[in-house]
Amino acid sequence: MAVTELVLQFKDNLAEGDEGEPLEFGYSFTTPEGFEVTGGQIFVEDSTTSDLKRLSFRIDRDEEGAPSFTILENPNQ
Repeated sequence: MAVTELVLQFKDNLAEGDEGEPLEFGYSFTTPEGFEVTGGQIFVEDSTTSDLKRLSFRIDRDEEGAPSFTILENPNQ
């Protein structure tokens, strides 16, 4: 089994949909054929200071192919 897709959820607290709720949607990133996701970074902005904090992750496989997810940098730590 290969990691072939990342799904991000977006929420806009400033705009409202039909029922007065914040607008939300998801976006999927799919890998090219033959590739798999091995890691990535997500930058999170502190809304009070505008500083960027980074969440970094890596996906490894053991000898049998089982994936493991490792957080390398966490903005909450």
